[in-house]
Amino acid sequence: MRKPLRIKEDWVKLQIKKILRKYGVYWYMAPGGLHGVAGTPDFLCCVHGTFLAIEAKVVGNKPTDIQNIQIAKIKKAGGIAVVIHQDNLDKLEVLIQRIIDASQKRRVADGSRQPGPDSTSHT
Repeated sequence: MRKPLRIKEDWVKLQIKKILRKYGVYWYMAPGGLHGVAGTPDFLCCVHGTFLAIEAKVVGNKPTDIQNIQIAKIKKAGGIAVVIHQDNLDKLEVLIQRIIDASQKRRVADGSRQPGPDSTSHT
């Protein structure tokens, strides 16, 4: 994945979308402005039954106070919320793979047959 000379947040979001598609993750990008909730992370995802919120940033930019409040609310509710930038995209892949692995181990342990990663994906 070739990085442009001057990284923009849109490029980071594009790379995140590629990773989410690669793993068959359901995702939604909440609208901003008047139609959305202030501070909602850029991506709201479901990975094998686990809620994952992703805030995209460029290295050097940090979440705003309202974004940090929403991230804290998600974590308090039992979800996972992360800030991803161009230098930690690989950590997103590791996180998603760990969620998938944990889900598969739970399914084997309890004998359930939930849909696998190919059952639903955002296009």
